[in-house]
Amino acid sequence: MMKKAKLIKNNLSNMLPLIEAQPILFLFLNQVTTKKTMYGSSLTSGGGWSLKHNIHQKLKFNRNKEDYEGEFAVSAVNTLDIDKSKLSPLYGDIEFVVNIRKGGLIDEFESVLAYCLNSDRDIIHLSGNGWYSFKEDFDIDYEDIFGEEIVDKYIFFKNKRLEEFEDTIRKDTEIYKRIFSVLIMQKFSNIYEYQAQIIKPYQEKLTKQIKELAGNKAGEKAVKEDGKVNETE
Repeated sequence: MMKKAKLIKNNLSNMLPLIEAQPILFLFLNQVTTKKTMYGSSLTSGGGWSLKHNIHQKLKFNRNKEDYEGEFAVSAVNTLDIDKSKLSPLYGDIEFVVNIRKGGLIDEFESVLAYCLNSDRDIIHLSGNGWYSFKEDFDIDYEDIFGEEIVDKYIFFKNKRLEEFEDTIRKDTEIYKRIFSVLIMQKFSNIYEYQAQIIKPYQEKLTKQIKELAGNKAGEKAVKEDGKVNETE
């Protein structure tokens, strides 16, 4: 056994119980290697079986494609796989968008949008001829969660072409980022019932933020309209 793997085996099982009792996030960054056998090859990570056994979550990042403007890469759409988790269900092919213009930061809004627009997720309705809208038959009571005012203004069931759909969403990124997040969590709750109570407090927090953001936006609009009226007078 290699020295590093042996060190991990001897100490990690003693360290983790102490770490779990504290508000600490302990991260291992591990490079994958190709493991070749007589039956073929596969990707594996170092650290030995002790590391794989003791960790709470194992996340695998995959590089997919980059978007270019001319010869310059400006963003990259990658995926994340949850290979192991003691905290949540396993899940794969989670899209996330890296904004290369901003030094490689993950773009939270574009990531959520890319995830929801994936037809395999069944969150956004996509008709056969390329029209997008919110799903009317989604397992969620939109008005019960968001309220009638939010539904009337932001949840649309009229079909839009992809470009029009994205333009509409991007006008209110902070609101739609939270709306999509709530829908994603609701999808998880419908599939994994035991997760519903864990997710619910955060769903409620996001819903409250949506209403506050919408109220602030309506207030700003009213102030601008009052200003225009006064200028006219």
